Amino acid sequence: FLRPTNMERLSALLLLLCQGCSGFEVLVVGPPRTGTQTMDTALQILGLNTLHTGIHIHDPNVRPPLCNYLFGNGSLQAALDVISGYDSAMDEPLHLLYEEVMQAYPQSKFVLMTAEPETWYESY
Repeated sequence: FLRPTNMERLSALLLLLCQGCSGFEVLVVGPPRTGTQTMDTALQILGLNTLHTGIHIHDPNVRPPLCNYLFGNGSLQAALDVISGYDSAMDEPLHLLYEEVMQAYPQSKFVLMTAEPETWYESY
């Protein structure tokens, strides 16, 4: 008897969430350091094309349009264009755009990753 690993359990849960989706499918809305890299790996195992903004931190096509929209006078369309071509996305500042993503992709699913404040702070 083999017990499923945490990654296998997570992958099975995500597979259920993604059934029937097309286009952009999953936005992970938890802040960094709450399991976003694990979620990125699980979604890739399921065959999704993922965007983890923490991994693409120096890509000028990823973070600047998102931050310009959120904190400057950038356009929403430029921010949404960042996730165009991806099935899922995660990490900051994308978790702050969940309402806009919900309106643009109403069929998508949202996964909230959390951590206890003390544990989260110590992880940095």
